[in-house]
Parts: sequence; C-alpha cells; structure tokens
Amino acid sequence: FLCGGVYMGKLEGWSWTDAIYYSFITAGTLGYGDFSPVTQAGRLWALIFIPLSVAVAGEVLGNVASTIIERRQNQYKHGILTKDVNEKQLLEMDVDHDGKVSREEYVEFMLKQMDLIDASVFEELHEQFKILDADGGGYLDKKDLKERWLLQKKETPSISPPTNIPPPPNSDG
Repeated sequence: FLCGGVYMGKLEGWSWTDAIYYSFITAGTLGYGDFSPVTQAGRLWALIFIPLSVAVAGEVLGNVASTIIERRQNQYKHGILTKDVNEKQLLEMDVDHDGKVSREEYVEFMLKQMDLIDASVFEELHEQFKILDADGGGYLDKKDLKERWLLQKKETPSISPPTNIPPPPNSDG
C-alpha cells in the first residue's frame, strides 16, 4: 500500500513523507482530512487505492492478531501437556470412579483442559454411543448394528436390512 500512497503523492505533488503519511492514515481508516487528492487523476486513483489499502491493512492486522493468538494457545497447550498430573486431577479424570484412569478418560480430560472441545460435545457423543450400543456391552460391533436394525424395523417396517452384516454368532456355543 506504500507504493500506492507514493504514487498518489506523485500525482498530487506531495513530498515523500507526506505521501507515506497519507498511505498510513488512509489504510488505517483514520482520514484526518489534512491530505486529500485534489487533481482529477488523484481522485480517480483514490477510488482504487483507498479500498485496496484498507483491505491490505485489514489482512495484515488480521494475520498479526491470528499469529499472536495461535502462539498464546500453543504456549497454553504446551504448559498443560508438560505439567505433572496431581492427585486432584487424577480423581477428576476418573469419571467412572473405578480408581483407574483409562486412555479415554485421560484424553477427554485433556481435550477439555486445553479448551479444544466443549464438555457438551462429549455428553452428546456419549449419548449417541449409548444408543448405538444396543446390547449395552460398552463396545460397538456387528451384533449392535443388527440389534439396532431389528429395533428400527419394529418401529418402521419399511426399512431394508443392512448389507454385508452376518447374523450375530449363536450364543449357545
């Protein structure tokens, strides 16, 4: 945007310093009014220069702000990841209160601590899992899919069976 301001200065007969000053004041949308184009060529150039310089300044400031925010977030995450786990956190992680922290409990706790995911998302996912885990076994398998299909078939008779899913193994042995 400096080149555009310098070009404006040339069209208007301004000094280098005045042209650079105009560039910054225009790009920053300050517009004190102490410099404005008076020539026909200067006014035509202003139609192009002003929106472009404001857009460029906005992009530059946005990138600087994003870089600062990203750097702070990375420092925060690094601090959490390198911090030792204390007994209080261990108790917080142990959601099922079995005295042990599973990989799932640890990952969920850490994602929440780093503000990478909201707790409500985990609640929704856990509810969805309960629905999909038709037999309540704590795992998803083909048997769960088959049971879900049978349940849906009772509720809506027009549903076709899923393809390529063999029947569940006979539990008689």
